[in-house]
Amino acid sequence: MLLILNLSCTAKKFISENTTGSEKEYAERIINNVRRNNISEENFYIEKGEFSVIMNNKRTRYIFSAKYNKPDTYLISIRSSTGIEGVRVYLTKDTVLINDRIGKRLLYGKPKDLEKIAGLPYFVIKAVFGDLLINGDTKKDEKKRVENQVILIQQFQGKIWKSVIDPKIGKVVSTVFSNGIQKEAIIFNYSKFGRSGKYIPAVIDIKDLTNKVNVKLKLERIQILWKGEIGFIPGKGYTKEEIR
Repeated sequence: MLLILNLSCTAKKFISENTTGSEKEYAERIINNVRRNNISEENFYIEKGEFSVIMNNKRTRYIFSAKYNKPDTYLISIRSSTGIEGVRVYLTKDTVLINDRIGKRLLYGKPKDLEKIAGLPYFVIKAVFGDLLINGDTKKDEKKRVENQVILIQQFQGKIWKSVIDPKIGKVVSTVFSNGIQKEAIIFNYSKFGRSGKYIPAVIDIKDLTNKVNVKLKLERIQILWKGEIGFIPGKGYTKEEIR
């Protein structure tokens, strides 16, 4: 059954957690619950969203939509505030394709190349939409309970990220992603969680401390359990360029 969510409302209903047992068991139980709440556990379609970028004291606003087929395929369309599409991005675990409609270019590369353009590794894209990132090896993960929150610290591919979880709603409320140097971190803050069982954040604030860029995303309308297909059509007559 298709579930369509309007994320203009703030969550009122909270889940309850049994806090008996050791702190480690409690933290692991909360983390497992958060993983089940990841929207990337299901196909989804962000029909309507917007984001603004503040850089050098200048603010630019964009409109976007995003389709996702699990486990790793995205199609993202970015438009100007007037609705003209400028970029369409196709992402998988081994491919990046970008239709640059303004420059009439088809850019291609590997997921590792995404960091050259967006400043974020491919595996972090799920955090952009409020999901908890989990790497393959959890032996070195640090889990702890701090007052009414659970903290998860992970390491992967030379990077460190710290996720702060609110057990009441079973979602990440902030993530700090860095190479170990705080002043070079990228910080994600999530707020205005929707009412569905997934508790999707309607507002995501991102601060890139290295490049001094602030980004605010607003997710307005999402289809969960989306059944559509994702396809990418290269621009006709576009110049092909490798991402460098």
